Amino acid sequence: MNRFRIRDSAAIVFVLCLALCGSTSAIPFAVDRDTWQRPDEVMDAMEARLGSTVADVGAGEGWFTHKLALRVGATGTVFAVDVQPAMVEDIRYWSVEEHLRQVIPVLGAENDPHLPNGQVDAILVVNSYHEMRAYTAMLRSFHQALKSGGRLVIIEPEAKPS
Repeated sequence: MNRFRIRDSAAIVFVLCLALCGSTSAIPFAVDRDTWQRPDEVMDAMEARLGSTVADVGAGEGWFTHKLALRVGATGTVFAVDVQPAMVEDIRYWSVEEHLRQVIPVLGAENDPHLPNGQVDAILVVNSYHEMRAYTAMLRSFHQALKSGGRLVIIEPEAKPS
């Protein structure tokens, strides 16, 4: 069976830690989401910068999408991918309202985020990877979407011991 072969120059970063992502049930309500999700550190790990093309897969309401849009600026692009049409429409609405033309809402599929091939500098998946069922197809799509040297950052809460 032919397995993925990551391009030699591609850097893939897996961030799998409770400290970075946290469990919302363990976080006091008074704590700001910026504090426990540390978006600047996440975007630094992605190497997201002005003019970058990035994707937020499993974007939900677009909390990270918004942060990424501000980071990449008007010369960058943020693909905000979700499989729920209502979430994609919410992102479309607020991104237009806020004049964030760099945000491109994308209705993904269970087996394909519908990202353009070879055009993405970094892909972020926060608290969504565990929801995916077509792991091989999704990872293949991520690999195809990433530019050479692109980064994949996956953040998942730490699993509780059985």
